[in-house]
Amino acid sequence: GPGPDFGAALSQNENLLFFSSGRPGNIGQLDIWVVEREKRSDPWGNPVNIESLNSPFFQAAPTFGRNGRDVCFMSIRPGGFGVLDVWCATRLE
Repeated sequence: GPGPDFGAALSQNENLLFFSSGRPGNIGQLDIWVVEREKRSDPWGNPVNIESLNSPFFQAAPTFGRNGRDVCFMSIRPGGFGVLDVWCATRLE
């Protein structure tokens, strides 16, 4: 199988599903991926690697901020304060 897939986070409008994965096509050991749909009754699209969030290292456990645009996740990568840090990014609409 393509997995493991885990740690899913659903957007407030329920049209974006971010998740952690060890599937082929990763930049790092674990990456953040997304699937999208137009409306809740539609099937999910194909998984897409969110290259702007991922690094050659480890990132997992995405979660949405209350404003629905901030996405935070844990990562082990250079530039952090500890071994495992929380990183955040803001999605552009």
